Amino acid sequence: NEGTMANVFRRVFPTENITVHNWFPGHMARAKRSLADLLKTCDVILEVRDARIPLSSANPLLQELAPHKPRLLLFNKTDLADPQREKSIREHYSNHPSKPLLLFSTSNTSKSPAVPQMIQMIKDSQKSRSYNQLIKVMVMGIPNVGKSSFINLARQYASSIGFKVGGKAVIGPNPGVTRAITGFRVSDDPQIFLLDSPGVMIPKFEEKETGLKLALTGAVRDSLTSPDILADYLLFLLNNLSSDRETMARKVGFSAPIDDINVALVEFARSRKLSTQDWNEVARLFISCYRNGEFGRFTLDLLEPQEDRNVNI
Repeated sequence: NEGTMANVFRRVFPTENITVHNWFPGHMARAKRSLADLLKTCDVILEVRDARIPLSSANPLLQELAPHKPRLLLFNKTDLADPQREKSIREHYSNHPSKPLLLFSTSNTSKSPAVPQMIQMIKDSQKSRSYNQLIKVMVMGIPNVGKSSFINLARQYASSIGFKVGGKAVIGPNPGVTRAITGFRVSDDPQIFLLDSPGVMIPKFEEKETGLKLALTGAVRDSLTSPDILADYLLFLLNNLSSDRETMARKVGFSAPIDDINVALVEFARSRKLSTQDWNEVARLFISCYRNGEFGRFTLDLLEPQEDRNVNI
């Protein structure tokens, strides 16, 4: 009986003996220093976050480097997140003292209206400024939240209305591939210049579960976290976030709800007809299926009414 089994399922994930390595390579340390100077010259920050981890994908460095800079929040990959949680995000920030401006976009950015929406939001919020004055918007975010995809969408938009733009931002499955800072014009009314920036990782995780969530969504390199621990944390989240564990279990390939990662990986491998005995490889595939949305749409952060310390607009 699933109801009986639920009583023995873990409600807290033990992290005491888990090491989550931070990823803050040399180019990011240099970028932090240069961004601190560059942020002084930009007028607006557009922070891209992953809608699956709307709080964990915030970068507290932005609060440190530019605490009073106007900011828009773009929640990307909404097609991979729980659709019911978009309303929660809106409610969460509508109660925030700073009333931040919110945008939402999907992984398939080619169909996203986020760029004209961004321009209109900036236009509405900057009505007191002269349109002869150039508004510089810095696009920022931790790695792999879809920042480069948004930049490329903005380039396509700018090109379609006759502006000259440079080459595309580099997109790849590995975090941190956008290293140089480049920019281009996206609007004449008002004059808006969009600046791209490297993905700057959080230098220190305050909580281990934040690091695990960032690893699950691909914001840090997979090699920095043990795949069996990450797969176990994913199993824990799936069990605790699913409204119907039986249905979730069938979708994943289990015969019944499971809370033991060793049993889970055996059943997952069997359902996928995998012949390998490399359980790290099975764990990586298990994680990959979550990232691709094969298990359904899950938002990993719980949006409590507490204030988000990482935004102050």
